[in-house]
Amino acid sequence: MMHCKWVEDHLSDYIDHELDLSSNEQVDAHVAGCEHCQTILAGYRSMGTCIKASNPPVSTDAIWDRITCQLDSSSAKVVRGPSSIGSSWGPFRRLQNVPWSPLLLALAASIAILFLALRPFSEKDPERQGLAHDQHGLAVDFRDILALASTSPQQTIDLLVNRYDGKEMGLEETEQALGFEPTLFQTIPNGFKLVSNHVLNMPCCKCSATLCQQEDGTAFIVLEHREEQPVWFGDAPAIQTQCGAKTCKIVESSGHLAISWKNENRRLTLLGATDLTAVQRWITSIQL
Repeated sequence: MMHCKWVEDHLSDYIDHELDLSSNEQVDAHVAGCEHCQTILAGYRSMGTCIKASNPPVSTDAIWDRITCQLDSSSAKVVRGPSSIGSSWGPFRRLQNVPWSPLLLALAASIAILFLALRPFSEKDPERQGLAHDQHGLAVDFRDILALASTSPQQTIDLLVNRYDGKEMGLEETEQALGFEPTLFQTIPNGFKLVSNHVLNMPCCKCSATLCQQEDGTAFIVLEHREEQPVWFGDAPAIQTQCGAKTCKIVESSGHLAISWKNENRRLTLLGATDLTAVQRWITSIQL
């Protein structure tokens, strides 16, 4: 008899039609009678739909035109084109070996204006080397939920709960399970409310997954755990920058953003952002 764990481990191959005929038929039969695996399969298929429906790349020239207009009142000079960014403008230093996308270029410029500190994130960066080393032993990989979190946050929570044996908890239960009070129980940006909080039993540690929402339906998921090891998003383009006194890693994939930072002995990761305004608001509002 086929078990859920085996099915979950091979769902990607199943969806891509890479299983042999016998295994494929067994998965068909198992999923037909297993509500748990049906939910996970639906999540995987939704992720595929989200990725296929992603918008095409935006014109780099158009983005730099927009950023230049936004900077008119600041007297700061922006040189057109990512290859021209250099030491002539203080907040920027040339970033090498980074697969920049148009959205990430705009994000880098906006954050530099806010915090006046952008650090290079190249292969020679010791912290980058540390991240690369951590990837080999990392138990939790969130590449597959980055797009889903932006379009279907509740479905993302359901997927995480199913995958990591999660349980919805209030403040008291969460503190007992984690040994600390999650940040969003203490502070949350104006206009947002805490919708739900789950504790996930990940291979590396226990982690809170908190869903926050505005009246207009905009929603973000914040993950928080005690381990220093960062969440991994594969080879998606990333920058590392100073957000006030904290170092933030910002990842972009097909227009979807994830922001990760360390707060004392805990690491927080924000999922669901798709525009610069939302990113700026959370970085400046939440108590880092």
